[in-house]
Amino acid sequence: MTSPGRPAFSRRRSKPCFAGATNLAGDGQADLVNHGGVDKAVLAYSADHYPNGAKELNMPGMPYGAFGENLTIAG
Repeated sequence: MTSPGRPAFSRRRSKPCFAGATNLAGDGQADLVNHGGVDKAVLAYSADHYPNGAKELNMPGMPYGAFGENLTIAG
């Protein structure tokens, strides 16, 4: 569990990950009122955009997940 206001980063996966009706396989949420569930979205962001985003925000070395995405995809 993470502290409020701090992002949580999951491990890197190279295999497919099942997206179910309430969460991603192997992923859980501590706050089920505001996170997870059938009415919540999954956000994917392209890793190809990170260098430009880091430059615009003046944040070199910005880690994947910094934009709040559930999935950072490449290619």
